Amino acid sequence: MENSKPNAMFDKSIIIKKNNEIIKEFVGESTNEIASTIMELKSINAMNCEKIKEKIEIEIDLASIKINPIEKNNGINKLSHSIESNQPLHPFFSKYFSEEKPKYSQKKELISFNDKDKILLFSPHPDDEILGACALLHKCFTEMVNINVVYLTSGKTAGDIYTRQNEAKEGIKILNGKIENLQFANMPFYERKDRTINEDDYEYVRAIIRKHSPNVVLICADIFDPNKTHHKCFDVLIKVLFEEEFFKAVDIYFYYSVWYVPNEEEYSHILPYNYDVYKLKVFAMLEHKSQMHTNFMGNNSLPFYVRGVLRDEQFGNLNKYEYCEVYYKIDKRNLE
Repeated sequence: MENSKPNAMFDKSIIIKKNNEIIKEFVGESTNEIASTIMELKSINAMNCEKIKEKIEIEIDLASIKINPIEKNNGINKLSHSIESNQPLHPFFSKYFSEEKPKYSQKKELISFNDKDKILLFSPHPDDEILGACALLHKCFTEMVNINVVYLTSGKTAGDIYTRQNEAKEGIKILNGKIENLQFANMPFYERKDRTINEDDYEYVRAIIRKHSPNVVLICADIFDPNKTHHKCFDVLIKVLFEEEFFKAVDIYFYYSVWYVPNEEEYSHILPYNYDVYKLKVFAMLEHKSQMHTNFMGNNSLPFYVRGVLRDEQFGNLNKYEYCEVYYKIDKRNLE
């Protein structure tokens, strides 16, 4: 792509001054020109350059993945039933649809909410909401739709609690959200040595739902994370939401973080988004610095944000959009 921006855009003093804003001006520039800017940045001994330098390097990394997808993405250039080849199919679908496939194998609807909705999105850890539902959160925050995020665990296994909460707040701000939109919960099982589930966990979740009184609930349905935290959160939420008190009052949607790539029958709705939102997704995830490289990456060495945007690009291609998030709405007619 030809560079139409003046060289002044790459003046070191402007980069220091504009910090976060300037990165948006870089997007679309040639990789070589951005790379030369990084070399200049490396010569500047200023702390506030580190964040912008890191973001530019990320853009180059993502650009190289796009140019050489097979070489750069560890073979995840085609959608499959799962991220890891030995991963089983999602047990929810095999349990509830053992005799027939879900009824959404062809037409994908656009997910949409309005200002009359009260939406509650449960995230197993701080960052799963961005990996799986960033575009939806941004759309709701921007359009003033009532949506709140509840983090079900502190994520302390993979980082300091205070750090992870601050990272979540900064990430949500990038999506036009406010701290008031967040609730930092911590399910009782997460503090037990053996992390077993008991009635306290179910009652804990019931209390949260009663407090918010939503008509829409989104839960993270990828349950194959190494520590099984996603699985435990999913099981508790499904049991509670299928109880009579909530089942008829709440529409239930699944979203997917990065531990499961849903089969075509395992998503019913899509949310297309463009490159501007793509950038926001990357930048919001970059606020979660403690999660860039952890001991819980699974068998995939790619950073979480790279997995997320690659998957969204693949689903976009499948559905003839630039990028797509995918969701599954539970059809209660199949379950009553």
